[in-house]
Amino acid sequence: MVGICASILFALLVWPTIYRYDHMDLGQGVSYPVRTNRVTGRAEVLYQDGWYAPKKSTAPAAEQDLPQEQLVHLHGKATVTPTGHLHLNVYNGSRFIVREVQIEFSLRNSENYELWDRSYRLISGFGSVEPEATSEFGASLGSPVEKDELWDCKIVGAKGTLTDRIPVDNTPIHNLDSLNYVVADPDFWALKQPVQQAVIARMDWGFARRKPEEQRTWLQEKHKEFLLHKIKTEDRQSQPPTE
Repeated sequence: MVGICASILFALLVWPTIYRYDHMDLGQGVSYPVRTNRVTGRAEVLYQDGWYAPKKSTAPAAEQDLPQEQLVHLHGKATVTPTGHLHLNVYNGSRFIVREVQIEFSLRNSENYELWDRSYRLISGFGSVEPEATSEFGASLGSPVEKDELWDCKIVGAKGTLTDRIPVDNTPIHNLDSLNYVVADPDFWALKQPVQQAVIARMDWGFARRKPEEQRTWLQEKHKEFLLHKIKTEDRQSQPPTE
């Protein structure tokens, strides 16, 4: 019995060895030795500082269309020149690195009669747009725009690569008109206070220049206003309709 156990241990650990050896070919003459444990099946690669489990792939993420829940966090402000060139400044509040934006552009005459409606694919002149950053997109509309003509531009799609980074906020930092909207949003008050301070500081330079305790006081006052408005709204909704 002892001889049988010894033979098994010898077969597993000594001959031909507990590891099965191979190599990982990366191309261009680069390869790494690989060993696989015959018992556990665990594979390890010999790097410069020792044997380790294979490192995660560093290949770039595949580009994809932004889902609707992320697309709504792209905010654009458009201007059009008389010669028909569109400039679109886009703030990226999504979790994607955005390379391309798709828009729908419609043109109407002074009598509000639609002249045409077209789709355009815009590429940033400054490369991809990181989360929480802005960039300028542009395109030629293909025809001039007269002073008395009316136009409308809206973002309907985008392409990019998903990142692990979660933006601090999903509101345009250059649009101060949205500040009242943000402090009336229940999701904003669900954030931790340091994050709330960071959000408002990026939207309002006056707030950013205040001392931290002054920022906290400002947030407390806004939170009270939010709760008071919420109570009044719930009271109105709970009242029976009058005949």
